[in-house]
Amino acid sequence: MAKNSQAKTSQPKNSQPRASSPKNSKAKTGRTKNSKTKTGQPKTGGRDTAVYTLRGSRGEITYIGSSNDLGRRASEHERSGKRGTMRKETSRMTQPGARRREAERLETYRRNHGGKNPPHNKTRHG
Repeated sequence: MAKNSQAKTSQPKNSQPRASSPKNSKAKTGRTKNSKTKTGQPKTGGRDTAVYTLRGSRGEITYIGSSNDLGRRASEHERSGKRGTMRKETSRMTQPGARRREAERLETYRRNHGGKNPPHNKTRHG
């Protein structure tokens, strides 16, 4: 009987089971460095939102906004009748960072245009 008890306790009593390697955990979750979001956009570690302006035919700013999918947002603007050229103003950043930058951009616009928002921005916050 002593032999059986020794065989069962081949590991020291204080040892913990081995944690699975990162390679195995990626396989379980199905995520890799190059995986994409539900909309097909590449994952960017949370930095997926950009600030953009919509500009009229003479280059005047008609709208300031932020989006994590600029192509989709351009289509939405067209469907709602907001025509113009979309110009990306910032690199990709986190959503809170982009919202702050958008608010700063709107404040600068208002400071330079007598307190008014761009024509297509309806609310004070964009």
